[in-house]
This record gives sequence, C-alpha cells and structure tokens, in this order.
Amino acid sequence: GIGTPGVREAYGRIRALLEWAARTQCNRQGLIVRDPAQEYFSTICFFDWSPMPLGGRFEDLAPLQCQHLEALRTAAQMAAWLGEESDARAWTRRVDRLAKTIRRRFATPGGLPHHTLRRSVTRWLPMFNAILDPQRRFLEQYHRKADCGPSGPSRHSAAFAWRAGLLETPAIQRHALEVFRSRRIPALQTPYFHYYEQEARAGCGDPSGALAAMLDYVAGQLEANDSATVWEWHVPGEGALERLALGDWPKSLCHGWGSGLVPLAQRHLLGIRPVEPGFRVVSLTPMPAVAMDVEATVPTPHGPIRARKTKRGRWDFQVPHEIEIVPASQAGGRA
Repeated sequence: GIGTPGVREAYGRIRALLEWAARTQCNRQGLIVRDPAQEYFSTICFFDWSPMPLGGRFEDLAPLQCQHLEALRTAAQMAAWLGEESDARAWTRRVDRLAKTIRRRFATPGGLPHHTLRRSVTRWLPMFNAILDPQRRFLEQYHRKADCGPSGPSRHSAAFAWRAGLLETPAIQRHALEVFRSRRIPALQTPYFHYYEQEARAGCGDPSGALAAMLDYVAGQLEANDSATVWEWHVPGEGALERLALGDWPKSLCHGWGSGLVPLAQRHLLGIRPVEPGFRVVSLTPMPAVAMDVEATVPTPHGPIRARKTKRGRWDFQVPHEIEIVPASQAGGRA
C-alpha cells in the first residue's frame, strides 16, 4: 500500500526527476524539448519497432508529450495519496496547462492528436529497418520532406493520448477506435505497444475487441512458431524469426515486452481493478459474455483473488476479507 516502506522515498525521487525535467528539458509551454545537435537514434524519437511516422523535433511529437502529461497526472495522484497537498495542486496546475497546450498544438479535426508535426512521410517504415539502413537512404529521403505538414493520428498518438486523459468525450473515443481498428494504418509489430493500444481500445469502449486482437497477435507468435516465449517483435506471415536473427543478433527473441496480456486480462477479462493503492479497495467488473472456461489467480498484499468461470456458467470470485469491493463507477478511468 501507500504506507509501505520505500514508497515516500520513491515519490521523492520521482518529484526530483520531474522537477529536473521542468528546469532543464522543457520549454515555456511545458513541452519536452532537446538540443537539436544531440544525436539520438539518428535524430529519430523511438516509441517501438512498428511502422510509424518517424522522427521530428521532440516538441513536434504528440506521443512523447502525452507521456510527459501522463507522468504529471500520476505524480499528482501519488501526491494526493501521500497527503502532499501542495505538490498535488502544483502537479495538477501543470497538468492543466500542458493538456491545453497539447490539444491546441496537435489536435486534428476529429480531436485526436497528430503523430508528429512538420515531419510527415507517406511511407511508414519500421524503426528497426531505418536504424539498420547502412546508407541512411530512408533517413535522407525523410529529412528532405521536413516541411510537408502534419502526419495525422497514429496508433501511438491515440494510445498515449488516452493514457494522458485527453480522450474525454464519446465522440473522440469513437474516433480513436477507428484508428485502433484501421486496416489502412500499419499494424503494430511489438507485443509491447500492442498492450498500450489494446488497453486504450478497451478504455474507449471495446474491451472484447482489444482482448481478441492481443490474443490473435500472441497466438500468431507462439502457435505458428512453436515458441515457448513471447517475442520482442513479430510480423505475422513474414518470417519474423529470420528477419530478427541477423548476424550476431541473439537467437532468443523472448522479451519482457511480451507481458502486456497479463494486466490486460486482469483488468478487462477478469475485471479486477484496484481503486486504491495496495488492492485495499477493488472493483470487480468481469466480462459477461465469455464462451470459455476461465480460471485465474491475481496476487495481492492481502492474499490472492481467485476467479473462475465455466463456459456456460457464471463468474465466481474468492476475495480476501481485507479487500473492500466497490461498484465499477468508483473505479475511475485507470488504476
């Protein structure tokens, strides 16, 4: 819980980091910036290995600024839990200012943020290919198009905008679902970002579609390749193993990036969502129409929560008596 030894020390470090970022890494609008002469992935800002509009100045990248906004919101919530009221008010003021800046600077007609401004390309390329291109042919082509206008929404910008609390209306959430379901925008190639996309998709009102998409992607790795682990990168039907096993590249493709199915299933299949730190208060809103047998255990500081459902039966939960169960309406947007 919030009183666990080390939590207040960790909060102090988080506060120091965000204050350092505000002093040294942000412009007057609160946007993250950097020295343009500083080499960083060949001037490209990295989100994951999937196809996306690449690069741009940091202050022109909506996903990066949304991550900063999410960090400030989290700091404000932690400060409130810890009773640091002045910190909570200060973080909240910064959240409000930065949210207005992001909406004003990046908004498309549908309300979603552009992926990047003034660095748009018609050809989406996986980051992995751009970095390994020894002649930098793609990067040279890209930089010649530096002023051709904004790129439009991407899976990355929509997912991070949801996490940052910017997709507040049903209309904007429907627009986000169009992006997540799109076949025009290239599909993601990493389980890492699949989690962010599917968590946002579920949060925008399509939890069953989010779980199905994540399951299809993971099963495509494990079943088709007889793999014992979830890989860092997978392109269904395109020989991902051969593409990644280049030169001295390690032949094991397992990666911690593959763990996103666990929290996704906990929150949207089992419907177990902590409302307060340490699972002291929890909401239970399991997915009702699940045509399969389910049995799962979620560890908590008070003991395990056990969930079970037969294919045609009802959900059954065993919850430690120290945990208070509240209605879903009290769970908020994300825990």
